[in-house]
Amino acid sequence: MTKKYSVKVYWNSGDTVLLWNEKMAWVTENFGLPGEKWQTEVSNEFMILYFDNEKDCMFARLKLGI
Repeated sequence: MTKKYSVKVYWNSGDTVLLWNEKMAWVTENFGLPGEKWQTEVSNEFMILYFDNEKDCMFARLKLGI
């Protein structure tokens, strides 16, 4: 896994399944399935999205409010 540019998204107490579904649907619609342009790492406190392209990473940061 190439880990070049990352976006770390914490699970928040007010988050809902619907909210996370919308966030991940947006990522998938814009960058495709994990593996080609981005990869992910998940823990019980956060999710990290790793992008191969710096511009894609910045776009995701802006959209996800990070």
